[in-house]
Amino acid sequence: MKVYHGGTVVVKEPLAGIGRAGLDFADDRVVDTVESYIAGLMGVEEALKRLTFLVPNNQICLLNQRLIDRCLRFVNFTRI
Repeated sequence: MKVYHGGTVVVKEPLAGIGRAGLDFADDRVVDTVESYIAGLMGVEEALKRLTFLVPNNQICLLNQRLIDRCLRFVNFTRI
């Protein structure tokens, strides 16, 4: 599987748990929902309800650094 990252910097080694300051998500609704769930401000059912779309999507949120280190490897980047 190929994972694409859209942003203003090349991410050769992704890090879980990096704060919102450098975040480049286009959809603040996703970020706000995930942060609220992690902070315990909403339950899993509400978070999933807010993140469910009427059309299929392939968004994945990786929060485990060991999983990232083990399963992802940087291949290349393309400036557009």
